[in-house]
Amino acid sequence: MQLTPVVEASITHILDVEGVPINLNQADLAQIMNTLAGTWKQNTCGTYGSGLLVFHTFCDNKGIPEEQCAPFSPVLAASFISSIADIYSDSTI
Repeated sequence: MQLTPVVEASITHILDVEGVPINLNQADLAQIMNTLAGTWKQNTCGTYGSGLLVFHTFCDNKGIPEEQCAPFSPVLAASFISSIADIYSDSTI
């Protein structure tokens, strides 16, 4: 079964987690939407399951408590992504 994302064609309010507007334009949003559309490709979906295991192994190896693994902070996400950057292809990350 092929999954397809359902996305809003135009986003008019871009806010941070505190509700403050972020200075992004429609071109920025189009780039986000194109990137998200690629996340539904079959080969990428297959990587998600193993990626979750890799993430939990990363957290275990770093001694990160479970409650900090999900939801995770931006710095933890950046650390994880940088740790796997040499292992996975750019199109997967």
